[in-house]
Amino acid sequence: MKCEKCGAELREDERVCPVCGQEAAETEAVTAASAGELEGAAGMEAEGAGAGAAETAVDTEAGTETNTETNTLTERASADLETPPKGKKNKKAILIGGGVVAVAAAAAIAVTATRKDPKDIVLDAFQMAWESRQQGPAEQIFGVSQFMEPKYGESTETSLRIQVDDEPSEDNPYPVIDTTYLNGFGLRLDSKTDGEALKSRVDLAVTYQDMDVAGLHMYYGDRVLMASVPELVDRVFLVDLNEGLADRLRESPLLSTIVEYGELDADALEAYVNQALEQAEHAEENQFDIKGLYERYKEACKAQDELKAAMVVEKGTSSTFTIDGESVSGQGYEVHIDKQALFTFLRDTVDFVLQDEAYQKAYEKQLEMATNLLQIAGERALGTEPELPPSLSESSDEVRAQTEQLIQFLDQHMQDIDMTVYVDKEGRLAMAELRTVLMGAAEGAADESADSAAGDAQSSPDEVQAALQLTLKGGNYLTENMSGVLSLSQGEEKILLSYDKQESNDGTKIETAQEFALSDGTEQNASLKTNSSYQIESGEYQLGAVLGYADPEMGDQEMPLYTVKGVITELEKGTSIAGTLDELEIGGGEYHIITLSGDFSYGPLSSELTELEGEQWDVMAGTWEDYEEISAEASSNVFGLLMEVMSLMSE
Repeated sequence: MKCEKCGAELREDERVCPVCGQEAAETEAVTAASAGELEGAAGMEAEGAGAGAAETAVDTEAGTETNTETNTLTERASADLETPPKGKKNKKAILIGGGVVAVAAAAAIAVTATRKDPKDIVLDAFQMAWESRQQGPAEQIFGVSQFMEPKYGESTETSLRIQVDDEPSEDNPYPVIDTTYLNGFGLRLDSKTDGEALKSRVDLAVTYQDMDVAGLHMYYGDRVLMASVPELVDRVFLVDLNEGLADRLRESPLLSTIVEYGELDADALEAYVNQALEQAEHAEENQFDIKGLYERYKEACKAQDELKAAMVVEKGTSSTFTIDGESVSGQGYEVHIDKQALFTFLRDTVDFVLQDEAYQKAYEKQLEMATNLLQIAGERALGTEPELPPSLSESSDEVRAQTEQLIQFLDQHMQDIDMTVYVDKEGRLAMAELRTVLMGAAEGAADESADSAAGDAQSSPDEVQAALQLTLKGGNYLTENMSGVLSLSQGEEKILLSYDKQESNDGTKIETAQEFALSDGTEQNASLKTNSSYQIESGEYQLGAVLGYADPEMGDQEMPLYTVKGVITELEKGTSIAGTLDELEIGGGEYHIITLSGDFSYGPLSSELTELEGEQWDVMAGTWEDYEEISAEASSNVFGLLMEVMSLMSE
């Protein structure tokens, strides 16, 4: 059975509609009404209850009824206030009041559910600021982090060429170092790695006017090491590191004498070489995974959660800041961190690392290699019995002891930490200021109240007020423009170390200027300024650094440290890069030292990696006469090489 007034479902024993309060008798009367009368009544209700009542309607043509309980309750309440049924005022009032309470409770729950813990607001703001660096041009354009990742199993090649490009300068006839006689000399480095075949080759050459004068060439593959200097010796030196190394050493005409006299353990040497090569050939498996340790730390270690729980964060006053060139309001939060909680965090973190299974395995491997290396050399060679490195247990105890010493020092010389943090409505960190007090060795200094750290109490003579303030100004990303100041003050004395970064990126050119400055609070004593620019379309770039200092007699002075100009000719983000070094000047002006030029490249292997050319000569099979012959050949060729160089320079 349904209530014909509001459409609610009624049980057979119900005599009053629980929604609108309509009596069953009245319901029967309404049932006898025509469809037209029902529609008229519904229209009158809709008009009386407002636009919101129209959401509940009766579709007389389709014979279906649509009912939204909350809206219906509101409609009935509005209608009943206008024409309440006789004798039902109290029941309807209760229903109306219950509906209002339910709506209010739902709203309160919704607001509470979306309100974040102040601690989370502060921590999330710092996390956002840290992650924003990934939005900078170094990552977005160049993919620096991808270039820096280890290339396990990948095949790559690198090339670098530089040469002296100094010309006499009329502006500076007396340079710091006269390098004009080196004009045209340079170095060229080419390296190739075949990650799949586990082969590599390095070619290092001294050049003059782009011609190779002399070169050192090295090759490794199939556990065979080769080296040659063709301008000096017409042979390729070869060392076979495969199985049987110990026997080859003992059978060597020359090296066996060294092994015997020095009491070298050839078998231990072979075991060590095999272990080292095995680790190198399976570097990805044997390399200790720092990122993996951090992930395990975040998941399993409770140190961060306990430090967070110990933090006291209270809502403070608001202030106005400039982010992305616009004025924004930042809500302030006062943060207090008990130093004992910091010490607990430090202890727990150290314990977690020392107990990490992967860390222990990595340490045991290095311990085994170090032990084997020490056991290779006999007591006669070392002059004393070799002292073995500490075991994992001994090393862990030593690390814990050093941690406790650090904590004891900090406990005596540092008070609790207070912070003021401002976060805007988008959760971005606008400004953070950290404050503490660094104390001298006076007994009982560690028991000073935290109020002194905030500057509320009178400072004792041995106290140093320390404060670090960081302001983020945004731009294309949050940390694009920022500034910071580290302040240390003791009585009337003060030291300020400031940092300022300004960057701009209009889509065609990126410019960055950074400055570190040291002052005593009244005047600047020293500064380091760096600048860089990059033309995105043409690839032109420029880097520079200038050291500033205060001279008591001549006032403020600036000394250029370096200037770099060139063009990025090829770029595939995180994969390959190539460019020119049109000018690399060390120093500048009256402080000029040298000017270099050249080019560079890095990317996937593009050409075949080959062995060294020439007659191969096994180093272990050589006799004393062989070595004398090679020495004489090299000495003779050195003289001829010098004569050739002098001839080139005189042309």
